[in-house]
Amino acid sequence: SSGINAEYGDAMVSMGLKDELDSLVQHTGISGLVSQVIGFKEFDRYIELKRSSSNDETELERTFEEGVDRMKCKTRQYARRQLKWIKSRLESCTQPEYHFRRLD
Repeated sequence: SSGINAEYGDAMVSMGLKDELDSLVQHTGISGLVSQVIGFKEFDRYIELKRSSSNDETELERTFEEGVDRMKCKTRQYARRQLKWIKSRLESCTQPEYHFRRLD
């Protein structure tokens, strides 16, 4: 994917998303609200494998990359919904109001 949402996802990965996920799994786990945040819930399968102490690095890497792809897709979808909502609010604010007076 391309665009700002893909760049955002790539930036998250380069800033240590995998290390953050691994740390959460190892120290605190992922539960509650954190598990619903865009950028974390897309890694359910990866987290599941990490919790099972999987030593299959190829499978871990594949599931992490799938999570990155899902995160980018969900971020793009969320951004589109936000833009649609904002545009609908702006349109309702900018609709001209016409007032007619009788000319008798």
